[in-house]
Amino acid sequence: MNYDQLTPCYGIHILVDTLFKSDADKKWWFHQYAMLNTRTYKPLANHWHLYYIELKKFQICLSDREGLKVGTDLEKWSYFLGTFQDNREPLDPKVSDIFILMRSISCRVFIL
Repeated sequence: MNYDQLTPCYGIHILVDTLFKSDADKKWWFHQYAMLNTRTYKPLANHWHLYYIELKKFQICLSDREGLKVGTDLEKWSYFLGTFQDNREPLDPKVSDIFILMRSISCRVFIL
C-alpha cells in the first residue's frame, strides 16, 4: 500500500452543549485538530482532521457581539443549526444563503 495515496479523513462534530470548559477555551466555540508528529511537530497534512463546533458557546459568543452579526459561512451554519427555525416563517436572512452552499456541496452525514 502506498500511504501517499491515502484519502483524507474528516470528522465534524456539532455539539449542542459545551465540551471544552476551561477558561482558556471560554471564547472559542470552534476547534480544529489535525494529526501531528510528536517528534518533529510536522503535521500529517490532509490525512486526518477533527472539527468541533459548540453551539451553546457559539450562541453566547454571538450574543456578546455588537448587533448579533453573523459573518462567515461557518458562523451562518452554526447560527442555523443552533437556532430554532419555524417552518411557517420565512428563513432568517442571516442564514438564507447557506442553502446556495448546500446545493454546491455533496457530503455524507452519519448520525450515531
